[in-house]
Amino acid sequence: MCIRGSEQSLRRFLEGVDLQGIEALVLGTGGASKAVVYALDQLGIPHQRVSRRAGRAELVYEELDEACIRRHRLIVNTTPLGMYPNEQHAPPLPYAGIGAGHFLYDLVYNPEKTLFLIEGEKRLARIHNGLRMLHLQAEAAWAIWNNRPYSRTD
Repeated sequence: MCIRGSEQSLRRFLEGVDLQGIEALVLGTGGASKAVVYALDQLGIPHQRVSRRAGRAELVYEELDEACIRRHRLIVNTTPLGMYPNEQHAPPLPYAGIGAGHFLYDLVYNPEKTLFLIEGEKRLARIHNGLRMLHLQAEAAWAIWNNRPYSRTD
């Protein structure tokens, strides 16, 4: 279900965007990151996962510099950083590398705008939170539990 919500909400968020040349960073290595990685694969978007610890992903946060951030125009936060009641936290990124050509997607939806999204918005990035994904997941779960077909495509 998380896969359906991730893929559909990412498609919607990136609707009308030429995905040619877009590369993504997926912040986190938990279950939600796996769903996002699957969705990115379906969209044909190359990606690298970022972890706090070496060996759990392709990159660790300490390896990220402004050049890396500029190259990866889609950044997806799959960690709980910034979630209520710890809104003062954000992924440790060199935010100065983010600009108007970036897309920041945070799976967190409470608060509506996390510090991660606020930092991106300040730098004119297009931002999106995880509320739409939550709704899409709920619709998919309802269909499964009620033995109904799930055919949502948006």
